[in-house]
Order: sequence, then structure tokens, then C-alpha cells
Amino acid sequence: MKGLWTNICREFKIITRDGISIALLGAPALLSVIMLAIFGQISGTSASFVTDKSLTDEQKTRLEAVGDVEYVEDFLSLEKRIKGMDSVAGVYSKDGQIFILTEGNEEQGFDQGMSYLVSKALAENPVEYIKEEVVSKTPMAYDIAIVSVILLAMFIGGSLMGLNGVAERETKVIFAYSISPIGLWGFVAQKLISATIYALLSVAIAAIIMGKSEMLLMLLLVTLFSTLFTGFITFITPAMAENQVSAVGVMKLLMPLSMIIGISSVFVPDKWHFLYYLLPMYWQYTAIQNVLDNKGAILNMILTAVTAIPWFIAAVMLFSKKTNMVARRNK
Repeated sequence: MKGLWTNICREFKIITRDGISIALLGAPALLSVIMLAIFGQISGTSASFVTDKSLTDEQKTRLEAVGDVEYVEDFLSLEKRIKGMDSVAGVYSKDGQIFILTEGNEEQGFDQGMSYLVSKALAENPVEYIKEEVVSKTPMAYDIAIVSVILLAMFIGGSLMGLNGVAERETKVIFAYSISPIGLWGFVAQKLISATIYALLSVAIAAIIMGKSEMLLMLLLVTLFSTLFTGFITFITPAMAENQVSAVGVMKLLMPLSMIIGISSVFVPDKWHFLYYLLPMYWQYTAIQNVLDNKGAILNMILTAVTAIPWFIAAVMLFSKKTNMVARRNK
């Protein structure tokens, strides 16, 4: 057991020295930032205003009742703020009259909507209302983007260990493992634990950046149930690639397949979904989507683990055959 953990620590040291591995580890976090820049916090969309000190305290309080209000020092700061990437309306008072300032390139109806809200909120007799929250359905592209980032984060763990395996095969280090006491299954356990740790870390970082911290525990649980599929990626890569160049080609094939297969089910009628039932990628996708939709996902997680078993065993057996690890160990 001590030797196993020593080797796991060694895996981490190797990855921190490899620029490609570090880039892969940071990819989900980078994509999360890019996705937020494109979509924004769609799930928490509300009317947003920015105002300066020209409004009275009472007017500010009324405005806060109908939207999110940001405060700046003066009109120049207000004007600069509305030129930002997001859609926000500037509200200020001049000579006792309320003005609304917008950039002019917002979506159709934005000006009218903001004007209506401000006029009702700051009217002499403001409209009484009861705040009631409803669950809004986010755009499909947004949902797919979030799931894709999470799937990529899970894939990273297996791909990192897979690349390590290719390097060990290329430099003949794999031979040392084959004749060492750790043996094939000790080697498998070492890679599987390391890959899972990296997958958990990648998913956690991506979820936090995307503002899904409240779902973090369930997403990590999906990652744990996906351990054997992560193991499939880990061992099929060095089984199919003898060097780093061919490993890149294998990654170009495995990465889109591991993500697209599950996502493609969105565009397929339910009556044909049985064609996906033997694919762990499908259950992995549905588990993540159910977590994001606040639906039960435990069954999907279990099916992810169960359907991944034959894929994982096949990858390990092919790896063993290609590297002769078992044969060398038995000599």
C-alpha cells in the first residue's frame, strides 16, 4: 500500500512538470470563464440598473424593489458603466426629472421595459405588487455548454493519466512496472485513483467558476460513479498509442466521442434512446443534466458505473496485451 501511494504522488509530480498536462488541467476552468463571458448568469437574470447620487434615498429604495441596483459616484461613472458588456440601464435625476440612459445596442424592447419599470417604481403612487419567483427554463445552448464543460472536466482526469501511460510506454518505464511487485492490478489501481482525483479537482473548479457551487456535491458524486469510464480513457490511450504524437491523435478521437454521444441524445426522439443504453457516456450525460435540473440522478449514476464495467475491462485487457505487462510479470 505504501508503494501504491508513493507511485500516485510520483504521478502528480510528473504532471506538474509537463506543460501539456498543466494546460489540459486548466482547460475546463478556462472554458468556464469563457462560457460565463458569453452567456452570463442566465439562471439569475433580472432587471439591472445603475444610478448615481442624484436620486433620493426613497427613490433608490423603490428602484431596488424592482431590480438589481448598482451605485456609482457621478454621471461620468454612470455613463461609463452602461457601456459594459452586460445590459444595464442608467437612472439619474436632473432638475427634478428622472432620465434613463442606455447604450442603444441592447436587445429589442430593452429600453421600453426598463422605462416601464422605472416609471412604475418611482411614480408618486407606485404600483403595489407581490414578489413571486418562478423557475425559468434556460436556453438549450446554455444547458449543453454547462454539461460539456463538466464532461470535459471529467475527461481530463483520464486523459492526463493516459498521457502519462503513453510516456511510460514510450520510455520503457512500463517494463519496470511489469516486473515489480505492484503488478498489473496495482498499476491499474494507481492510475485509477490518480485519474479520479484529477477529475474531481477539475469538476470542482469548473462548477465553482460557473456558479454551480450548490450542486457541487452531486456533481462530484457523478464524477465518482464515472470512475470506471475515466479508467477506460486512462488505459485505452496508452493501449492505442505508442508515443506522444499518436496519443494526440487518440485524444482527438476520444474527447469528442465521450462528449458528443451523450449530448446527441438531446436531438434524438425518446423512442430511440434505447440505442444509447449500453453506452456509459449517455448515462453520464443524463446524470449531469438531472443534477442541473434538480432531478433525481442516482439511478443514472449507477447505470453510468454499471455500463462502464465492460468498457473498462476491455481497455485494461487491451493495454495488458499491448504492453505485455502480465507476461513479463509472470516470468
